[in-house]
Amino acid sequence: MGMGIFSIAPMKYMPAVIFAATLGTIVGLTIHLGKILNHGVLLMQRPITRMIPTENLSISRDEFMSLIVTATVLF
Repeated sequence: MGMGIFSIAPMKYMPAVIFAATLGTIVGLTIHLGKILNHGVLLMQRPITRMIPTENLSISRDEFMSLIVTATVLF
């Protein structure tokens, strides 16, 4: 009971968070942000593969690209 009452205060900003997430999704889909990020990652792939040789990796090219995109978005 005490935790339920305590968690009401942080919920005060929940509508703003939901609105921001919805607006961000709409803008991202409208300007095709995923394609822009993938293009940027492809441009960065060449210098990265010079530092980390990929010939001896046991993962496929698609999996490698997925990892590069994830690392780029996270960092």
